[in-house]
Amino acid sequence: MNNQMAAPKDRDPLLEVRNLRVALESGKTVVDGLDLTIGRREVVALVGESGSGKSVTALALSRLLPDALQLVGGSICFEGQDIVKKSEAELNRMRGADISMLFQQPQVMLDPTARVHTQVAEPLRQHRGLNRRAAFDRVVELLHSVGIPAPAQRARAFSYQLSGGMAQRVMIAAAMAAGPKLLIADEPTTALDVTVQTQILRLLKAERERQDLSILLITHDLSIVSAFADRVAVMYAGRILEEGPTEQIMNRPTHPYTRALIRCSLLVPEDDGRLLSIPGSGSNALEIKCGCRFAPRCALMQTHPELHAACHGHEPALEAVGDGWKSRCHAADNLQHEGDAA
Repeated sequence: MNNQMAAPKDRDPLLEVRNLRVALESGKTVVDGLDLTIGRREVVALVGESGSGKSVTALALSRLLPDALQLVGGSICFEGQDIVKKSEAELNRMRGADISMLFQQPQVMLDPTARVHTQVAEPLRQHRGLNRRAAFDRVVELLHSVGIPAPAQRARAFSYQLSGGMAQRVMIAAAMAAGPKLLIADEPTTALDVTVQTQILRLLKAERERQDLSILLITHDLSIVSAFADRVAVMYAGRILEEGPTEQIMNRPTHPYTRALIRCSLLVPEDDGRLLSIPGSGSNALEIKCGCRFAPRCALMQTHPELHAACHGHEPALEAVGDGWKSRCHAADNLQHEGDAA
């Protein structure tokens, strides 16, 4: 846990999300009352199982939700301005220039029929007004800065001629081209081998320091979180269940779901040789009308029957358990004391 970057001194909020709600056309809620703050030069990791609402949150923050999803409540304040209230023209001026997105599967996101320089130059021409020659020269500089050899040659290549790691570097160059203040990185190292993952994370770290960049990192890989993030927000069924400094949460989690995620990530086999897993599924958790959404899968419920009434009776609030540290669990204090005694 000691590889984590030093926490930035500047903690002025860059992004403040309050009571964000996203729903399907049917009315079913997908993200339910999410609160999230990202400081300047801060890396916040949003973690959880598939289907927890992480990627939907990322799309909502940049107002890129597909037609099947609707933002039905809450505010998204970027530098004090509510993105929810902005027009599409205002959003287009903001995307890429102030807020950029880095998606997983870069070779799917890149256009195979367009040369690399055309795709990386798009935000430069749109937001910085560079002409074709100046944009090409800047693209070569950007490709060099993200560690691509022979950048002028690669700039003229097509994306299908690139390896997965090289394509992700191109995506980072495009995301960083216009000098954004916030990067939303959705599973940026998925499907990359461990060596390339490390290179990509080092590159993002360098960009953060070079451009005073804030990053929302969406991932399921807790080893990446430990090495890279300042704070962690643990998401389950559209809710934040625990949020706080990375070191505290990774070493002394106060929510059973966080504990389960960490145990599973260690890849330690159980007595019968099977890898640890969380029994059940979170797919129906949004249908729970009262009580804790994680209760049906909670290991603590099996060993502490005295919790049943509270956990099934009403959903716990997200309450402080330490400095800048919150947990949504009726037994959070007990779990924290267990961690202190360990």
